Amino acid sequence: MTPFLSSKKPYTVGFFGTFALAGAVLIYLLSTTFDPASINSFFTMFLILISGVVLSKIFVGWRIAPLNFKNLTTDIISTAIAFASVYMVSNLVTVQLGVSPIGETAFAVLSGVAEEWMFRLWLCAWIADMAGWWVAIPSSSGVWAWFHIARASALGAGPVNWSYIWLVFLAGIPLGFITLYFRSADGATFGHMLVNAFARRG
Repeated sequence: MTPFLSSKKPYTVGFFGTFALAGAVLIYLLSTTFDPASINSFFTMFLILISGVVLSKIFVGWRIAPLNFKNLTTDIISTAIAFASVYMVSNLVTVQLGVSPIGETAFAVLSGVAEEWMFRLWLCAWIADMAGWWVAIPSSSGVWAWFHIARASALGAGPVNWSYIWLVFLAGIPLGFITLYFRSADGATFGHMLVNAFARRG
C-alpha cells in the first residue's frame, strides 16, 4: 500500500467542509419555502447527507479541524482538483434533476455536498480502511455512478446515457484520491458544491 494513502491520522472537516455542510443544511431547511413542490426530493437528498455524516463518524471517524494556513493551502489545492473533476461532467452533459426550476440550483448544491459525505468521506474512506485505496477509489466511484443511474431511472429519463455515467465514474477517481490523500472532506465537498451551483442543467 502506498504510504501516503495508508495514514492512520484522522479525517478532518475544516472551514471549507463546515461551510459546505452548513450551506447544505440551510438549503434543506429553506426548501419548503422556496420550492414546496420538490420537498420530497430535497428530503431524500437531506437523508443521504445526514446518513453520510453519521456513517462516516461511526465507521471512519472525523474531527473538526481549526483553520490554519497549512489547512487552507491543502483545502485550496483539493478544491481546485475537485472543481476540475466535477466541472468535466457538468460542462459536457446537461442534467435533469427532477425538481422545479425554482429549486434547481439549491438542490444541486445540496446534492453535491450530500454525495461527497456519502460516497467519499464514508464509503471511500471506509473501504480504504478495510481493503486499501486501490479498491476503495474505483469501488466508491462505481457506486456513485450507479447512484446517478438509479436517480435518472427514478426520474423516467429514458435510456441510460452511458457516456455520462462513465464521466461520473471518472470524475469520482480524483475526488476519492484527494479525500484519502488529504484525509479531509473539505476539497471534495466544497469543489463539488461550487460546480453544482453553476452547472448547466437541461
